[in-house]
Amino acid sequence: MGGARPAGRPFLEKAGKLCEERGAALIFDEVQCGTGRTGAFTAAQLYGVVPDALTLAKGIASGLPLGAVLAGGKLARGIGKGDLGSTFGGGPIPCAAGAATLEILRDEELPKKAARLGAYLKEEIQGMPGVKEVRGEGLLLGIVLEGPAKPVQQALLEKHSVITGSAVQPEVLRLLPPLTAGEEEARVFIAAFREAAADL
Repeated sequence: MGGARPAGRPFLEKAGKLCEERGAALIFDEVQCGTGRTGAFTAAQLYGVVPDALTLAKGIASGLPLGAVLAGGKLARGIGKGDLGSTFGGGPIPCAAGAATLEILRDEELPKKAARLGAYLKEEIQGMPGVKEVRGEGLLLGIVLEGPAKPVQQALLEKHSVITGSAVQPEVLRLLPPLTAGEEEARVFIAAFREAAADL
């Protein structure tokens, strides 16, 4: 909700070092940025930083209620069978959807596709009138505008039936298209965004 602000590898490496020095666990919340959205299966992989644990949900079962915690090393050794429970775990239909989602992510190489499409969107949007910056990775992007994003968001929805997100920063328009989106959908968004931004 902060507007797709990447933490960056130096920050994450420093956080990992501090956790190690102080005996704390480094845990990544990848409920939104995981499952291929940033161009790798997890953002941790994208930045080359290995946390002690990370969480996944939302995309892990294509929107059905399922969550997962992946733990390794010292944390994994301390977890026994039955130690953890979940309000989003164990349902047969979401679990089947999760298994199918993982197969599709792998077979259709959706993380790689997200990286390519995200790079294309950034290249096309950056430099448009009214755009200060496009930040983020893969298909988790924040378009920083020179003015408030709300009117652009409303124009995209009302005139073009394009759904975008808002952010805590009022000048940021968040873009999180489905990983199955392709260049055709990207071109539709680019044209709609150019028109919506030009009208303001």
